[in-house]
Amino acid sequence: MEKNSYKILSDELKSKICTLDFVLPSLYTTIFINLANKYNFDINSEEMFANEILDTKLEKIEAIDEMATKKVYALDKSSQKAMTAMSDKNEDLLKEAMSETQILRLEIENLKRVSIEMP
Repeated sequence: MEKNSYKILSDELKSKICTLDFVLPSLYTTIFINLANKYNFDINSEEMFANEILDTKLEKIEAIDEMATKKVYALDKSSQKAMTAMSDKNEDLLKEAMSETQILRLEIENLKRVSIEMP
């Protein structure tokens, strides 16, 4: 079953249960099975679909982790540059380090936002 079919099934299931005052597991199961039969949905394929979703999410998390690690190393390098600039009293190098640090801070904030918003 394709991802879009799961979405259709899920949307219809949600619309049916949201009209009820309460939903016990047995009622949820009955509604789900009836809809699954309606759409010729193989209930056994649910685990495979869940694994596909997990794999996709894990790939995104790994990519975010890799980018975050690179940014941390770059931030460390920029901090070292700033410390050198301060000890050498090199204003140009300090300005450069501050500019790099500000850019990295924004990039790290963006990574945090992306990781929180990840579906």
